[in-house]
Amino acid sequence: MISEAIGRIPVGRASTAAAAPARARPEPALGGFARLAANACAAHCASIAIEGQPDVWSSSTAVLPDGAVPARDAFAGYTSRAFGVFEVPDTAADDRFAQSGTAIDGQVVRSYAGCALRNAAGEVLGTLGIYQTTSRFLSQGQRTTLALIADQAIAAIEMQSRLIELSLLSAETSPAAARRPSGAAASALLESAPVAIYHTDAAGSQGDG
Repeated sequence: MISEAIGRIPVGRASTAAAAPARARPEPALGGFARLAANACAAHCASIAIEGQPDVWSSSTAVLPDGAVPARDAFAGYTSRAFGVFEVPDTAADDRFAQSGTAIDGQVVRSYAGCALRNAAGEVLGTLGIYQTTSRFLSQGQRTTLALIADQAIAAIEMQSRLIELSLLSAETSPAAARRPSGAAASALLESAPVAIYHTDAAGSQGDG
């Protein structure tokens, strides 16, 4: 069973106060999935949301600051309930999102595509989404690539969860490990967990890096 250290999907981030504290440093591997998705799908930006970890919003080159992203992702709830790629080619023509006014870095989102991060047991662990400032349909190659990146994110989340569980079990049986705070152990494992990254070339083919 997935550890509570990973948890379940949030249905969008809760609104924050005007004087909200600065976002904690994103976990590098998961932040890389958002950046990779934005790059591979030629999107304005992408996000990955996992309960218990900071949401990460990234362009194809860098993480976006809090002030540039919406306080609540209008698409996350729909994405979490979908199977396969959930796509909104034109937000202005879709009654669910026409009035949302979702903007990123001052630019209104006009199209969206995302995947629920759903494990083999059917549990939704989070969402991965890409956002564009023009209306468009993804190509079949881009849909396939987005789904592949989502699969790799799921694998990374589950690996992290398993490593944390093993660390906690080890702490129960090893006096030396027990002296190390479990929170520090979990943090160290989250930093070091390896993940497979798919790189997409200009022709749309993938290779493991």
